[in-house]
This record gives sequence, C-alpha cells and structure tokens, in this order.
Amino acid sequence: MTQAEVAVYVRRTGPDARGGARRLLVAAAAELAGVAEAEIRVEYEPGGRPFLAGAGRGLSVSVSHGQGLAAVALTRAGRVGVDLEVLRPVRAERLAERWFSAAETAWVSARPPEEQQEAFFWLWTRKEAVGKALGIGLRESGTRRPVGLPVDGCSGPGDRMVAVRGGDGAVQGCFAMPGLPYENPRVLLAVAGVGGELEGAGVVLRIAEEVREHRAAAVRPLREDTAAVGRPVLSGSD
Repeated sequence: MTQAEVAVYVRRTGPDARGGARRLLVAAAAELAGVAEAEIRVEYEPGGRPFLAGAGRGLSVSVSHGQGLAAVALTRAGRVGVDLEVLRPVRAERLAERWFSAAETAWVSARPPEEQQEAFFWLWTRKEAVGKALGIGLRESGTRRPVGLPVDGCSGPGDRMVAVRGGDGAVQGCFAMPGLPYENPRVLLAVAGVGGELEGAGVVLRIAEEVREHRAAAVRPLREDTAAVGRPVLSGSD
C-alpha cells in the first residue's frame, strides 16, 4: 500500500462477527506493516472507534461487521471510515423521508420501485462511513450529512476516492464504493474520508480467505427505531 492508497479487506466471519472483524484488522495491519501479528495492538477511543498501537501506529483504520461479513479499511493518508450493508427489504421511501434530506428523499423516491432499496442503502453506507471517519457515527444529525448523489442511478466511483463538494466548493468528504463479489444477497461497501484528505486516493480491495465454518447469516429486517443518541438502528450492523 502506498501513502496515497486505502486498503480494504473483506471476509466472511464465523459466529463471532466482532471477534472475526478484530482478527481481520490485526492480520491486515500486520501484512501492511510487514510485521508479525503479535506486534499489532488494537485499542479503542472512548467512543468506541478502534486505533492501532505498537507496530500499527500511524495507520488510520475503520471496521464494519454484520450479517456474516466483516470489512476493515486502513490508510496512512488521512482519517478513514468503512461500512458494509447487505441489501434487504426495507420501506425505502418511508425511511428516507424520516432520516434523509429532502433532496436525497426525492432521489430515492424517483427511482423505480425495484431500485429504491439499493438507493436507500447506497446513501446509508456512505453516511455511516463518513460518520466513522469523523469519529462520531451518525450523531449530530449524521443521517442528514451530505454525501452526494450518483449521476446515473446507483452507479458511482469504485476504486478511487472522489470528493463531494458543497455549494461553496468546500470538500465535505471523499467517497468510493468498490464492488463486492457477493450475490444473493448483494452487499454494498462504502469507504469515506474526512474533508479532502483522501481525495484521489486509490482503493485496493482484498477479499480475504473465508472462514470455513461460516454459515450464511439470516438477513434481518431494518428496525425503524432509534438508539439513545437518536440515530436509526440497523439490525446486524456494526
């Protein structure tokens, strides 16, 4: 990984999704640093955001897990966030009206019915990812944080971080959405950076060896409730 790249590792997990994600983070950091896994230490900020100590110091990292999958993003170029979501049945228009901006809601509603669920999760993963990069998740009106809209349906930048700018031209965040080789159900992955720190950075996607004992997790529906901080809760999401 060069200084201007983001490495993203994805793998299936066993029953212990959180532990599997942590092991993936340690293995990925050790590979990138060229050291033994024992030299990598994972610690946590008060809000729960992981950071690396030991030989992993200097790498910005982010973790997402749920529905039997884990993803970790690592870079030296700036603060990074990652989120993955399994596409599953949701009331896309209703949820968009509740959580998204008027422009985003209009975009979701304008999609054909068969595309609205993907449109909702296209926006959701980006909002989760940039919230993780900021270190505050979806607090502070995070579901209304601008993350851009695609020019053509749900297509978008894949292997390079592309900046989203506000009306004043300031960079509000950088995003990439690499495609994943999972079907039935499909999975969306978003990588985000704060401000313009990661603008133009390449995204290197690595599919790690799958856990042999893994059994596909049942896809659970979106719960339309909130946590104590007032953010929507995605069942099975990190």
